[in-house]
Amino acid sequence: MARKTPGIYIAIRGDYSAFETDLNAAKKLAKVQGDAIAKSINNAVSAVDLTGGINKITRELKTAQAALSAGAFKGQVSGLEEIAKAAGVSSKQLEGLTNSMLKSQAAATANRAFEYLQKNAGLSTLELAKLRVQLGDTSGAMSM
Repeated sequence: MARKTPGIYIAIRGDYSAFETDLNAAKKLAKVQGDAIAKSINNAVSAVDLTGGINKITRELKTAQAALSAGAFKGQVSGLEEIAKAAGVSSKQLEGLTNSMLKSQAAATANRAFEYLQKNAGLSTLELAKLRVQLGDTSGAMSM
């Protein structure tokens, strides 16, 4: 008979400072580019809207890249032995399940980012597939 163990959770931590630094640099460039684009089209679209759009696209690209690279690492999860014991499985089985969960979540995050990019950048299915290949995503992408 299976036991229910209340209060079991897995804490996952990561250093995202490089990701944040890259995004902050991109935001500064987006501001400059948004202003320049707005001026070049006689402010037909506001610089604020252009900057916001560039920032969103950049953030989603970085999110997709981070999610794609996350599938390649083994998560460092503390307390696995205790959780495995409480769940009635070996720590190796739990580690495998945890890594599968992390890969699945990373793939879902990448897919959401790509869907956003396709919608907001007006990419065709072919253009999106090419972008996915360029970023190293081979799941569902075409080979070139």
